[in-house]
Amino acid sequence: MDILLAPAFMGRALALLLGSLLGSPPYSSDYSSVCLVHSPGEDIRWEGEGSPAIAPYLSLVTTTQQESNELDVNDLHAAIEAGCGGFVVGELALLPWLEQFHAAHQRSLQRMHNKRLIAIVSQLDGKLHHALLPYRDTLEQLVNVLLIVPNVTNALIRLHTIELEGSTIDFQLIDEIPIECVPSMCISNQLESYFPDRLQDLRGRRIRVTTVSYPPYAMWQEVPPGQGNADVVGDTRPRTVQLAGFEFLLILELCRRHNCTVEISKNCANDWGTVELNGSATGLIGNIVNRRADIVLAALYTWYGRVASLTMPIEAAHVSCLVPKPRLLPFWQTPFRSFPSNLWLMVGLAFAAGTGAIYLIECAHDRLAVGVREGYDGFSLLDALFVIFKLHVGQSLGVRYDRLVAGLILLVALLFGGFMIENSYAGALASLLTLPQYERSIDTVVDFIANDMHWTGGTEAWMITLAGTTQPNLVRMRDSFVVHDTDDEAVARLPFTDRRMGYVYERLQFGNYGYGSRITWNASLRLQPLREDVFNEFSVVRHTTRWAGHTA
Repeated sequence: MDILLAPAFMGRALALLLGSLLGSPPYSSDYSSVCLVHSPGEDIRWEGEGSPAIAPYLSLVTTTQQESNELDVNDLHAAIEAGCGGFVVGELALLPWLEQFHAAHQRSLQRMHNKRLIAIVSQLDGKLHHALLPYRDTLEQLVNVLLIVPNVTNALIRLHTIELEGSTIDFQLIDEIPIECVPSMCISNQLESYFPDRLQDLRGRRIRVTTVSYPPYAMWQEVPPGQGNADVVGDTRPRTVQLAGFEFLLILELCRRHNCTVEISKNCANDWGTVELNGSATGLIGNIVNRRADIVLAALYTWYGRVASLTMPIEAAHVSCLVPKPRLLPFWQTPFRSFPSNLWLMVGLAFAAGTGAIYLIECAHDRLAVGVREGYDGFSLLDALFVIFKLHVGQSLGVRYDRLVAGLILLVALLFGGFMIENSYAGALASLLTLPQYERSIDTVVDFIANDMHWTGGTEAWMITLAGTTQPNLVRMRDSFVVHDTDDEAVARLPFTDRRMGYVYERLQFGNYGYGSRITWNASLRLQPLREDVFNEFSVVRHTTRWAGHTA
């Protein structure tokens, strides 16, 4: 080939190759749009002849690099929001694109985890290798990387991929394509082989995990080197940590299947953490936002999806609280509990009405019969009270034969009423004496609210799920929650004898429980769980918004 015509042929061959790559799986099947990132001096073209799948599948979005050799993160963020999952990057734009990768994806609402990169570079040498080392963390987030290296002198296009093993970066040759072969599309049968699935074999790549000890989800302890099942971030000794718990077992199984290494960060937070309005985060969530970990686990619920991605739900969780057990009622209250208060009120009114009626009738009888009964002192109000009392307690009552007919009728009516009240009271009292009598139990959320109670836990994270609720009962529960310190002295001072305080706990599957406050054995004897849950959630594993392992 004429050396003068070689650059022209090379440009055409690159355009056809790029069009073939973009019009074939996985780009045509996984993405709705692809971003081209290049400097103003770079001319990246693609030709779709022979690849009709480009038109219906792709919407090409071009992001031009600034003259200052910096890529505007806002432009890259806008392109990602438009649906860019694959990227074609020029040589001069490669390092700026890697620099802004995390910042642009952290702000994005798009959650495409199968990110791919096609980079066009002039040569692979030690300078490029050294320049890529600081961006190893970014390269780990990509499903695969294809480096297109055109060689005008030899009229070849070399295709390389980047392999990450341990802490090294290696360039691996995939294919060498003569530029005469590209126009004839003799490579069309092997296009998919240019994008090997690096997730099936991660080649020992590390997965940084951070957590808090939260049985039965996540537990770990240090062991002698070589006896554990995970490494420690920054420690060169192998297998110095033994991981246990349901969620850790899932991560260990993932690494067993895909050949990766679990590294746990000892610089763990003390709680789950929160996200502030300015985007900053604390606790475990902050480790994800600040890129100190790839995965965070410890019974995390479906919170803060804006700053971190979530896996599928692992298991259901039900949040409730422990409340004081009902106490035995004082013995002196037993006689008064046979009737409810409203019935006692009606008995009292009937007693008063009967007393008044007997007193008035007897006074009228005394005035009519005053001349007949000499020496009679008259019927007093106290006599009327004793008559009504005898009727209500089943005592005998003397009946004078000189009573008025109205008095006899009233007496018979009161006698029947007294019998009914007496028998009802006797039956109710017998039922109360059969079993011990306790205070009314707090069994539901409505009971909890009606007793004007509060509940407590060691972190505000318990209430994140209820932050946006509008249900009145749940709003009351959220507002009544108070946070206590988690140190041993603070827990020892918790008022477990407070009759208006509850303690949050988590009911898990298979009969497991997660505690919100450490409760002593003696304190547990005074508490009981609500019979219903306050709210339900799902536990998930959180990871960075661009972690490629999500697809695995």
